[in-house]
Amino acid sequence: MSSGEKAARTDAFARFQWIGAAAALLTIAALVVAAAIQLKHAGDVIAYRFGLDYVEGEVWRQALLIPGPLMYGPIDRAPFVGFEYPPAYHLVVRFLMTLGVDPLVAGRSVSAAAAAVIVLCIAHLVSRGLVSRVQRSAVWVGALTGALLPFALSTFDYWFALMRVDFLAIALAFVGVVLAVRAARQPAWLLLAMPAFVLAVYAKQTALAAPAAALLALWPVRPRATILAILGGAMIAIAPLLWLQAATDGGFLRHIVFYNVNTFSLQAMTSRLLGMAIDLPLLVIAFRGLAAVRTEPAPDDVAQATLVAAVGLWLAICILMLPMIGKTGAVSNYVLELLCVAAIPTGWLAGLGWQALAAPRPGRGDAAGLWLIAIAFYVAALLLHAPLANPMATVTPASTALREQLAREIAASDKPVLTDDLTLPLRAGKEPLIEPFIFHELAALGLWDQRPVLDRIADHGFAFVVMTDKAGLAAERFTPEMLEAIARAFPISETGGGLRIRRPPAS
Repeated sequence: MSSGEKAARTDAFARFQWIGAAAALLTIAALVVAAAIQLKHAGDVIAYRFGLDYVEGEVWRQALLIPGPLMYGPIDRAPFVGFEYPPAYHLVVRFLMTLGVDPLVAGRSVSAAAAAVIVLCIAHLVSRGLVSRVQRSAVWVGALTGALLPFALSTFDYWFALMRVDFLAIALAFVGVVLAVRAARQPAWLLLAMPAFVLAVYAKQTALAAPAAALLALWPVRPRATILAILGGAMIAIAPLLWLQAATDGGFLRHIVFYNVNTFSLQAMTSRLLGMAIDLPLLVIAFRGLAAVRTEPAPDDVAQATLVAAVGLWLAICILMLPMIGKTGAVSNYVLELLCVAAIPTGWLAGLGWQALAAPRPGRGDAAGLWLIAIAFYVAALLLHAPLANPMATVTPASTALREQLAREIAASDKPVLTDDLTLPLRAGKEPLIEPFIFHELAALGLWDQRPVLDRIADHGFAFVVMTDKAGLAAERFTPEMLEAIARAFPISETGGGLRIRRPPAS
């Protein structure tokens, strides 16, 4: 190669360095702005007095009953209460409620705080995977890209400040992985990792991917410590399990296992995954990041090798669990953990790309720089695809005023109200008679006799009925027999604020 060709090649690579660096810095700047907007949205969500997702009312009600004589109790008499999840999240929320915190504020604040923990854990895990491989600036680029990336994902943005169990379970799983990776060098860290994993499972019983991945990754380097950790974790988990089983006459496992088996639809799974198509290319970037970090030279650090193995296994297990999104009532929250885990190797790829441009090696700089640009384009596509997800987007002064009016009506009524938005009667200080969605599924599976509720509907035992105005969702939350009985007994229908209110005929 002539000196002129070498000079031209050097100039071209210098321009490419600038483009790659600009892409990385613009990506981080865009993610910072997205995070700031979403934190503002979270503040608005936390302060809102009514439900923004139908599950919020169910969780609020369950938190009022845990602990108590009705927790995980019989389902053959009123009030009809189903408990889909173990009690860890509910107990945290209940504790805050005893301090005088509003129930919705408490539940949403726990979720938002857990989301912050997840973001910090992603930053830590990205940094831990890069720190001996790249220079400090590349560690910062990778950590910031990985940690802030979830704020560009509509799935994360929509759910992270709602009163649901998901984020606490995922946060505890992340804490467990952070601690377990340290155990590759110092096994004593498992004394903290295993309680975190057990608490994650007691927040959401499907939070098994992280402990499985971490322990499988640890097995080759610390087999004895791994066996002891499994035995110790089992002992930690069994003690509260036995107590809950005894306190509920066996109802605990009946509720979270046998009563929590929703019907499955392949069509629903396909439709929901297609609806999240913009999020799923992240998996391609994540697997490229895993491949890149495995091939990048690094000092002989057993903890780093364990981390990379754990993240790869964690990602794979979460992908294997994807079909769960086909369950009736499942929504995009079922992929939250997968997307959060995918942010870790994405951060690794960004950091390695920055390193390749800052300190290029023959044959490596161009390809790595292209991945930096690819990440930038993907983040731009996420942010331009649709406005940042905001649960408050459909809230208007009129819809809020309607809910305030309905809460006043419920408070003044001497009859219960049948509704799929349990925040309305709970805000009115009334005990809901039934959680329609849970018992829709139990009736479909033949596990619950709905005749007492059908009789009460026919006898006008409810003051009125409030349900979503979306017919498809209403059909998922009320049985066909309930909808038919409601139409006959409460023929006067009005809509507004995303609700359909059905009232009895005028006397």
